[in-house]
Amino acid sequence: MVTSLGLESDDNGEMDTPSEEAAVEKVVDRLAARFPTLDHEHVEDVVETEVHEFDDARVRDYVPVIVEHQAMDRLREEADPVPLADVDFAAQTAGEAEESAVEADTERDPYEIEGSSGSAELLNGDISNN
Repeated sequence: MVTSLGLESDDNGEMDTPSEEAAVEKVVDRLAARFPTLDHEHVEDVVETEVHEFDDARVRDYVPVIVEHQAMDRLREEADPVPLADVDFAAQTAGEAEESAVEADTERDPYEIEGSSGSAELLNGDISNN
């Protein structure tokens, strides 16, 4: 079925897009990191239940944000969240970042790669003031 905006939806009116699905997956990852004492599958179930509350929503732009808040409230009833300062969100995406860095490095000049590594060493050809 095609809506008046040209968006495809199923018969339930549900308009899940790949970007919404990706956003919801990130919500699950963030909440699982905040509640490490809860099983990851349980966090997924809570988030999925909250997403289904919006199956009939016509505007889907804010569904992942609202779902995250509602799922957080439900999970807080079961466990105490880890403080944000203690959560290493970078570690969650380290695998993704490492993969994209490897792909990007194959397309970059070796001097760019060496220069962006953050090392304080001089690049080949740089003149030192010693």
